[in-house]
Amino acid sequence: DGDIFLAWSQHAVDRGAATLYGHGEAWLAPSTVTYRDAVVRVDYPPFALVLLEAVGTWHRSLTGAGAASSPTFEILLKVVLVAFQVATVGLIFVFVLRHSTRARAWMMAVVLWVNPAAILDAAMFGHLDALFVLPAVGALLAAAGGLPFLAGALIALASLTKLQAVILVPVVGVAIGNCCRR
Repeated sequence: DGDIFLAWSQHAVDRGAATLYGHGEAWLAPSTVTYRDAVVRVDYPPFALVLLEAVGTWHRSLTGAGAASSPTFEILLKVVLVAFQVATVGLIFVFVLRHSTRARAWMMAVVLWVNPAAILDAAMFGHLDALFVLPAVGALLAAAGGLPFLAGALIALASLTKLQAVILVPVVGVAIGNCCRR
């Protein structure tokens, strides 16, 4: 996935993230970008592409070079992904702390932080899952906390980041229903 993310980021920095999708009558047609003599299909939701554009812009401002010219892009992307993971762990820590003991909150934070799947996903492989997990977890916690509009906005943001978040829409809906019936 790394080369694909580089291709999308490079295109977004050069031409804008909105140009990654089709235009005019072909706006629903699959869009592609050319990268290193390869044609790469664009199949991620818009918020992920906007974040990749931001990382590419950050990279260019630091190095003066395009994303493809240096491994710095990959490091910066992983820094952003790990920051999203830290924020997710922090969000869960605060939630558990409000509803349980400090010891349980720390235990939950440590268990989440040292989870090998999470470490490999973002810090090692640079997959974008951390980008949708933060708003998805926020949506679940907002729903449980009786904040239905915030929950809806966050699950929409998660779905606009990575399509896997759509699976959680019914869960958030049930949590909102349960919380609002009280």
